[in-house]
Parts: sequence; C-alpha cells; structure tokens
Amino acid sequence: RDSLLARDSIESVQEWHDSLADETAALRDISSDVCWHAGFTKERCCRGDPSTTKDCWDGSYSFGECCPNADCWMGETFTYDFCCADRHGPEGNQACWSGDFTHQLCCLANATSNS
Repeated sequence: RDSLLARDSIESVQEWHDSLADETAALRDISSDVCWHAGFTKERCCRGDPSTTKDCWDGSYSFGECCPNADCWMGETFTYDFCCADRHGPEGNQACWSGDFTHQLCCLANATSNS
C-alpha cells in the first residue's frame, strides 16, 4: 500500500496541507449569505437546539441547514439544556464534549457549519 506522500501528485506534507486549505476555502460556510436577515442572526437562532427558537425556522430555512452546531444535538439525550444550561458552569456539561463536539461549537455556535 502506498502512503499518501509516496504518490506522484503529493510531494510534501506542506503541499498536501496547502491542498487541504484550498479545499476548505472552496467549501466556505454560506449560511451567513442565505440564512441571516431581518433580525434573524446566528447568535439568536443557533444558541440552542432546534426547539429553542422555533420562530427562526419557517420551512424555507432550518436549524440543520443554517446552524454550525446542528450535529451536536441528538434526540432527547444530548440537548442544549443537558449540555449547555447555566447550571453546568461556564464550560457546560463536560460529559457532552468529545472530539469536534466542544462547548464553543455546540453551546455558542462558534464555528463553521458542517451540514
């Protein structure tokens, strides 16, 4: 099995890293161009889960499409209240955070959309 660096098209780790950066730039989050207008903001509509600010979602726009933290919530197990409520302190419920799922992403919607 050839390693990624052994392939002719990738000559160095730096070249590979640069190619990933190009792909990331091409896949920029467009939710700010589409979802947020007329008083509806990411800060207002995404700090929570799909049930927190129902008035933000009208059928044309959805929490899953617009919010970078949409993948954080799962049914009634992992909810905004369970993970982010003030009673858990400034970093939320530590049992909720692993890998890409962080307090910054899930509670503050402070990241780019993965959806």
